[in-house]
Amino acid sequence: MESILQFVASQSFWYTYLILFILIFFENTLPLLPGDAILIFSAYLAGKSALNPLAAYLVTVISGASGFIVIYLIGRHWGRDFFERRQFSFFPARRIKKTDHYFHKFGNWVLAVGRLVPGIRFMIAMIAGFTKIRLVKASLCTLGGILIWNGIIYRLAKVLGDNWEEIKFILREYSTSFNIAMVILLAVLIAYRMRKKAISKEITKID
Repeated sequence: MESILQFVASQSFWYTYLILFILIFFENTLPLLPGDAILIFSAYLAGKSALNPLAAYLVTVISGASGFIVIYLIGRHWGRDFFERRQFSFFPARRIKKTDHYFHKFGNWVLAVGRLVPGIRFMIAMIAGFTKIRLVKASLCTLGGILIWNGIIYRLAKVLGDNWEEIKFILREYSTSFNIAMVILLAVLIAYRMRKKAISKEITKID
């Protein structure tokens, strides 16, 4: 670890932060990369003064926002045409319209909160472009989430110090809890909708 710190500290300012920008950008645009691993390590390096904390934090924020915009634009210009032209049975025009409706209604919260959950950011950015929500609004909501999330990571790295790898465990537990809560919420919503439809049918029969 000391050799890594020395290597990073010996590099030129622009080279170091350019590499950081590129790595965080790919972390936000390639869903196969491990979530936030590079962000966490950069926070550790900043905590050890191998990187300037403010500069590193700002680079990760700008890079994350840039990654979101790229995926958004891909979803906007190619994602929608892909599904509309092929008319997949699992995603017909009716569901596309519903996706548009719900994302335009709740998209601001989804974009902001979605940044706080590793693993779903790529899909949320793609859906934002797919539904053609306004880029400026989508970017601002996402930026808010990035500022909060990256700030939490950098603060945790500073507090934990050499135990920075514990952040991975904390985030894994956090993500698991969040996903379980989302599954329960989804199940409740589905049950509510099914119950509502059943009541409507009963009222129709009575009439």
